[in-house]
Formats: sequence, structure tokens, C-alpha cells
Amino acid sequence: MFQTLVTLTEEGLKEAGKEVPPPKELRKLVSRWLRNVRRSRVAVGIRDLLNDPSIGKPYLVEFVGRRWAKIIAASARRSEPAIVQSELAEGITR
Repeated sequence: MFQTLVTLTEEGLKEAGKEVPPPKELRKLVSRWLRNVRRSRVAVGIRDLLNDPSIGKPYLVEFVGRRWAKIIAASARRSEPAIVQSELAEGITR
């Protein structure tokens, strides 16, 4: 199930023309989204997303894209990046 959500997110980010985070970061962000779903902070449930990806995929993609943009912005503001530069470069080249 989790890998399915990661794959859906990666596909959705590419379709939306957004930057795809490195695999490790992508998995962390999907985990964070799942926590929000379990705490009822998101309008779409996990079962809804798995049964009909077209319904929940935009929520998941938007969440991950927004969070990744915040991580990139924060690491650019700091002198010590939060993400290893090679991982960052890997995510940008995809």
C-alpha cells in the first residue's frame, strides 16, 4: 500500500510539472501525509485514494509538492542545508 502511494505521488508530481524529491525524502513526505490522513486533517481517506486515485491524488500531490518547496526554501536560507547536496541535485535532475 505504501509503495503504491509513493508511486502515485511520483507520477502525479511529474504530471503536474513539479519537482520530484529524492526517494528518501519522497517517502518521508508521503508518511507525513498519511499521518495527517489518520488524524483526519485531510478531506480524502486512504481507502478513497487507493480505490479511485483520481479523487485523492491531487490532494497528495499538492501536499507533497508544497512541503518539498518549503524544505528547499528553508535549506536555501540556511548556511547548513537540511538535505545533502547530492540528494538535492538528484531530485532536480529528474
